[in-house]
Amino acid sequence: MTDTVKESQVEHLLNELYELRVALAEITRRVSRIEKVVKAAYPNAVAPREAAVKKDKATTGEMPTMDREEALAFFDKLRDTTNADGTEAGMRSLDNLSIANLIFLAKELGATVGNKKSSRRTLTKEILGKVRQSIMLRQHTPVNTES
Repeated sequence: MTDTVKESQVEHLLNELYELRVALAEITRRVSRIEKVVKAAYPNAVAPREAAVKKDKATTGEMPTMDREEALAFFDKLRDTTNADGTEAGMRSLDNLSIANLIFLAKELGATVGNKKSSRRTLTKEILGKVRQSIMLRQHTPVNTES
């Protein structure tokens, strides 16, 4: 390929990126406008999960109520539930845990947990990532292999 062909392809891709960004900005504005109208018309229409996520931050004085074995058993159950019933079922299971237990579980699984206060949403996302990773590994790892 010549330099002019490469340059024209790059320019075309950059133009396409710009158009997509403009379209996304327009979509974002429309969604925000619709949300404002819905919230004004139906104040109780806000999903309870969204409200809980915004306010639920970890506190430094809270201690986890589960130990290492309980955390790993919970993870096995969570993996099976998520595999059978989908991500939403896994999220519901994690919603029942306290922030301290979520932090403990995430650390036990080796998930990235920041030094600052972690939100429920971030912890849930990290834990579910480990669950998906475990599901994928189980699907591609033979359980009973003969040597």
